[in-house]
Amino acid sequence: LNVLEAAPCSVAIFIDRGETEGRRSVLMTNTWHNVAVLFIGGKDDKEALALCMRMAEKPDLNVTMIHFRHKSSLHDEDYSDMCEYNLVSDFKSHAANKAKVHYVEEIVRDGVETTQAISSLGDAYDMVLVGRDHDLESAVLYGLTDWSECPELGVIGDMLTSPDFHFSVLVVHQQQGDESLAMDDSYKLPMVEHHQ
Repeated sequence: LNVLEAAPCSVAIFIDRGETEGRRSVLMTNTWHNVAVLFIGGKDDKEALALCMRMAEKPDLNVTMIHFRHKSSLHDEDYSDMCEYNLVSDFKSHAANKAKVHYVEEIVRDGVETTQAISSLGDAYDMVLVGRDHDLESAVLYGLTDWSECPELGVIGDMLTSPDFHFSVLVVHQQQGDESLAMDDSYKLPMVEHHQ
């Protein structure tokens, strides 16, 4: 846990479900093709999304952003964090122009509906990325903070450790003061499709 708090750079916790599910580890094989990032907002989710956008450069990888938004924010595109707004807008642009990049919006009222949406992921993905820390006052997470068993994974990361899920999980944490992937524009993808 000291690494999470004291590392001079962004860090992540990887939960590799390959071996436990009777498959080879996703780190040891190139058979993982479907990756999702769960996006609620905040610095860690921005870092996870920027990392996912870098992964989308791999031509045989399908990348999906699942953006959780509260019902009351549907008509509110005025993000208080312009970096977050630009990052989400860039991803949406890529999703509109690249066949293997997808944007999904989940409209929820509270933590119960967020849990239901996450539970519906099933076996659609080989790996899911999520930020570690979120605004715990967010209506999207309302009621979820009461039963977190592994706070080092964050509320959503903790939920994804459930044996109900079979995909591997990468929980991303961006250190305070670290140069974020989301800030340096290195996540930006070419708008042109890769052809083989």
